[in-house]
Amino acid sequence: MNTKHKGFTLIELMVVIAIIGFLAVTGWRQYDQYQTRVTRSDAIDALTRAANDMEKCAARQGNTYNGCKLANFPSPNGHYTIGWPAALNPPLVNSAYVIAASKIVPNVNDTNCIAGVVNYDLVINELGQQGIWLGVGAPIFGNTQQVRRCWNK
Repeated sequence: MNTKHKGFTLIELMVVIAIIGFLAVTGWRQYDQYQTRVTRSDAIDALTRAANDMEKCAARQGNTYNGCKLANFPSPNGHYTIGWPAALNPPLVNSAYVIAASKIVPNVNDTNCIAGVVNYDLVINELGQQGIWLGVGAPIFGNTQQVRRCWNK
């Protein structure tokens, strides 16, 4: 009597499970990076709008930023607070300003921007220069690799 067994062997099932696991891990990492980029774009959008508002205010006041107000406000998707950097003094002078986007809840997975640092602010100044600020010292502006990574360039 000739009987044929139909089904999968244990080895075949384990290979399929390993392939599915590899695809899931790769997909999750890509999704996490995508979420980080989306979150940062929320800050970039809000910073650009705040800088435009500052320029409009300065144009109304004779090309000076004195008297221009910037109340802290949330970014459109609520991931960041936009306002003057708390420890930068002064954040506003006659011909200059710095606006910061501070994370409301730091993303512990966001270490692609600055290795090992998860709590940083994206900043923009009156010249439209994009930068990062670690909370102490002066912000880092310019075309550095860190700034490009943080600003998704």
